[in-house]
Amino acid sequence: SDYPMTEKGKEKMERSLKKLHQIFPDVSKICCSDLLRCVQSAQIAARIYGMGFYCDPGLREIHMGLWEGASMEEIREKYPKEYERRGKEPEKFIPPGGENFQKLADRVMNAVVSWEKSFGRESLVLAITHAGVIRAMKCREDGNPLNQVFRYHLDYGAYVLTEYPPAD
Repeated sequence: SDYPMTEKGKEKMERSLKKLHQIFPDVSKICCSDLLRCVQSAQIAARIYGMGFYCDPGLREIHMGLWEGASMEEIREKYPKEYERRGKEPEKFIPPGGENFQKLADRVMNAVVSWEKSFGRESLVLAITHAGVIRAMKCREDGNPLNQVFRYHLDYGAYVLTEYPPAD
């Protein structure tokens, strides 16, 4: 779903990005999902880092198809069997009209490989994206199967350092 950030979310993102800038002042590129809350976050990052940013649809959150816009509670109530199956087999289960975590991970990997070609492997890229994307990336980086995506817990505005694709 393409929701804007709340004012509280913007303030939290500002604090998080300022802290990140102190730790990693040498970011060379900022890439973000083209969904509104990530674009708003990238605008804050661009101001803090003094550079522009690039929107990449490959960083969009997992597409939930007909479930888009519904809360997990609503999905659990309306589709209890499907909800349970998604929890057990997130890499395989596809909501009607949506995508599974395998398709998401492949999409993200294609985006990152294209950055490597455009920016070079040694670039420090700040990727502003969504929890599902980060979870899939961390599974790949850690060598975990995608059925473990929900083991990674992320707070809003959190940052995660990753080498992606992992070095050979």
